Amino acid sequence: MAQDNYCTDSPQVAEPCSTWSISQTSGGHRLVAFGYWAGYVGAALAVLQHSGRLGAPLQPLSKESLDRALGQSRGGPPPRTLVIGAFGRCGRGARHALAVAGIAPTGWDTEDTRRLDKAALLEHDILINAVHTTRPVPPFLTQLDLDDPTRRLTVVCDVTCDVTSACNVLLIYDATTSWREPVRRLRHGPWPLDIIAIDNLPSLLPREASIAFSADLLPHLKSLGSSAPPWQHCLGMFHAECDRAGLAGRWRPRSQPDTSSGRH
Repeated sequence: MAQDNYCTDSPQVAEPCSTWSISQTSGGHRLVAFGYWAGYVGAALAVLQHSGRLGAPLQPLSKESLDRALGQSRGGPPPRTLVIGAFGRCGRGARHALAVAGIAPTGWDTEDTRRLDKAALLEHDILINAVHTTRPVPPFLTQLDLDDPTRRLTVVCDVTCDVTSACNVLLIYDATTSWREPVRRLRHGPWPLDIIAIDNLPSLLPREASIAFSADLLPHLKSLGSSAPPWQHCLGMFHAECDRAGLAGRWRPRSQPDTSSGRH
């Protein structure tokens, strides 16, 4: 759920605005992120859609209100639900929301996706994609899969929302959904399929998401401006993105004059 990696106010002047939702240690672990609450909200919306209780437009709400709605969605056999990326930060949030709804999901992790069982995936009612990948991998779903006559799947929530990226693992839609229109129907008829792909899910639980993000970030602010590894890693990511975008040497800190064409 990363947002902007840097800020600019002119082509000549820019500064890194370290995006902590993608900042990592050298081992690739995200230090600060909204992922847990993105997963929680995404799974909740998928359950509500499956039970016919998801209204529109969406509005920010409290966790208590969302959990109450999840409790009211119970009735009859729980939907068969699959969480891919189930044991990361985002997947953990998804599993906790599903537990509130009385659903014990199937959880897939890296090894399961390397040997992905497409038939098993399609046998679920709900799919929650909580996978974060930094390199292209074979897709989990394609348009052809949606027309499989054995498909049971009717609701997909793509928490990751990599739809415009080469790392997209759900090649079944081409644009995100929104608070105003949270659901898009991809297949009609007797066995429909709906996609939920909202790229700012944590904002629907603003209190919980803000408290969690602040708690993660606060300890690192004590080393702001130092050579601490997390901040240096952020700066390295910024330089790499500038290089990739052809902007190398075109930024400088706002507090310093532009006296050099090199990096500062």
